[in-house]
Amino acid sequence: MSALRGAAATIMAATGRTVPSNVEVSRSPAFLDPTKAPRNAKVFLDSIPTIRATPAVSTWPEIEDVANGILENALYYGHQPRDVARELDEQTRPLFERGR
Repeated sequence: MSALRGAAATIMAATGRTVPSNVEVSRSPAFLDPTKAPRNAKVFLDSIPTIRATPAVSTWPEIEDVANGILENALYYGHQPRDVARELDEQTRPLFERGR
């Protein structure tokens, strides 16, 4: 699928459903309009320098599922960071090893 261009890219940016791949459009009022959702679209542009690809390991979806559950519980129940890290390591290590 090719990137949208011109008017089509601007229309799509105005929906707020995706971050435009066209740099000019991503910096335009069509995408950055704070009166439309998302209210602070610039946060997506600001985070680009720190974005990293997910690891290329076959078990990554399983790892995400396990980690999400652990992190969600930690958030809601106030688990200690050290305990959360230990549980993440214990629960995901076998998945990383299987995915090698």
